[in-house]
Amino acid sequence: MVGTFSVQCRIENPIDRARSVALPGMLVDTGSECTWAPTQLLEEIGIAREKNVSFVLANGQEIIRRVGFAIVRLDGPFTVDEVVFAE
Repeated sequence: MVGTFSVQCRIENPIDRARSVALPGMLVDTGSECTWAPTQLLEEIGIAREKNVSFVLANGQEIIRRVGFAIVRLDGPFTVDEVVFAE
């Protein structure tokens, strides 16, 4: 499937899986390389900021955002992914 659609997912702290948050309307963009989530939610579950990453927006603007690592779960299937602290 190419394009965008919404799913319900759960983001978990990989060190303490009991710390997690549900995102009922997570936008999936099949062309995106990272998972973006609200900063407040990532902070609530203790996701650590690991590095700065530069992104280029559709309008050509370059932005820098903090990125950490989290478990992203869709019902049963899950993976460890880079999560961007979205502003």
